[in-house]
Amino acid sequence: MKSISNFFTKKIQTVFNDFSLTLSFFTVLVKTEKIASEEEMAKTWFYMVPLGLILGSIAGLPFIFPLKPDLQALLSLVLLVSLTRCFHWDGFADLLDGIGSNTQKENFFNILKDSRIGVFGVTGLILGILSMWILLKNIHSFWAIVGLCVFSRGNLIFTAWTLKKWAKKGMGKIFFSSISFQKVLLNLILSALIITIIFDILTYTLAFLGLLIWSFYLLFLARKHRGANGDFLGATIVFSEIIFLVALSLR
Repeated sequence: MKSISNFFTKKIQTVFNDFSLTLSFFTVLVKTEKIASEEEMAKTWFYMVPLGLILGSIAGLPFIFPLKPDLQALLSLVLLVSLTRCFHWDGFADLLDGIGSNTQKENFFNILKDSRIGVFGVTGLILGILSMWILLKNIHSFWAIVGLCVFSRGNLIFTAWTLKKWAKKGMGKIFFSSISFQKVLLNLILSALIITIIFDILTYTLAFLGLLIWSFYLLFLARKHRGANGDFLGATIVFSEIIFLVALSLR
C-alpha cells in the first residue's frame, strides 16, 4: 500500500510541477527561476485547456460586477493582456509586419525577429484589440471570456500540428516537435466538450471552421517562406480569440 501511495504522490507532484511550469511560461500567475528543459516544455501541451479555463475565469471577473458593458469589456481585456504579458499579441504584430513587408524567406523571418514594430503590426494591434472590445461589449458575458481562452489554447495544437514540418530552430521548434496525434486529439476533444457544454456545438463548429481557414493560410506562408516559428503560434492565439467571439456573435 505504501508503494502505491508513493506512486500516486509522485504522479500528483509531477502534474503539479508541469502545470506550474505551464502557468509560469504563459502567464504571470506563477514565477519560477528554474530553466525548463525541452522535455518539460513539451509537456505543456497537456495543460493548455486547463490553462484556458484559469485565464478565462480570472479575465472574465469584470462581467460579474454591475458595471457598464463597455467598461466590463475593457477591464476584461486589460486583465487578459496583463495576465499573458502581451505574449501572443507580440507574435500577432510580428507576423503582420512580416506579411505586410512582402519579402521572401529569410528576410521575412528577419522582420519577425526584429524587436521594432512596423505600421502593419501597429494597425493589426489596434484593429485586433478594438474588435475584441466591441465583440465582448456586445456579447456581454463572463462565459465568453472563458470560452475564447479555452478555444484558443485548446485548439492551438491543431494549427501547430499542420505547421510541424516547417518548424524553424528556436523556442517555437520545441513546441512544434513535441506534438503527437494523441496530444492533438486530447486537446480538441476537451476544448470541444467544454465549449459545447457552455454554449453549443454550433459555436465550436463555426469557430473551428475559421481556425481551419487560418491554419491553411499559415501553412501557405510556411511553404512560401520555408519555415514557421513561434510567432505563428502567438498570432494563432489572438486570431482564435477573435474568431471565437465572431462565432458567438453569429449564433
